[in-house]
Amino acid sequence: MAKARINSKEQLERIQIMRAKSDFLKKQSFADLTKTPNPKSWSAIEAIEHMVIAHKAYEDKIDNCLKELGASNQDINEVTARSIPSYLIKRFPPKEGKIKFKMKTFKRFYPIFNIKNIGQDQIDLTLSNFEKSLDHLESAVKLYPSKNVESIKFNSAIGATVKFNVAEACEFVICHNERHLLQAENVLGKSLS
Repeated sequence: MAKARINSKEQLERIQIMRAKSDFLKKQSFADLTKTPNPKSWSAIEAIEHMVIAHKAYEDKIDNCLKELGASNQDINEVTARSIPSYLIKRFPPKEGKIKFKMKTFKRFYPIFNIKNIGQDQIDLTLSNFEKSLDHLESAVKLYPSKNVESIKFNSAIGATVKFNVAEACEFVICHNERHLLQAENVLGKSLS
């Protein structure tokens, strides 16, 4: 199987699409953002909160790695993912508008609020935190092409079983966000763009 190619320019374009979807979410009603199709499903705002929590698991790792990485001799806009990260990156995002690769979410990544007791202030905070996570991702993606990204790897959020370099980690978080933005669209019953 061919390894995933990670292109920083494409990543920046995908982050802009996520920003547009975030803007659309801000215009949705409280009732729409908190509704769930069934008791075992997350609401749209819970899917967004989950993305914020997952991003936080990588934020310091990405920042620390970027500080430690030496400069590259030239900007590298495309990186080939290693085998295990490539496997995840290729299977994680939605394909043809569907989430095909099912994964169980670890409890530490569950939304931290009770949807039955949520208020507008929590929705506003979650959407604001999601925007901050996109800001962070965009900064990292703009910076890593000037670094020797393949020289340092760090543990994924699930531990040492999976290790990422900074480009792979950014791609994984972007794929993860695309997956859960589709989940939010499905719950809302409408496209976020």
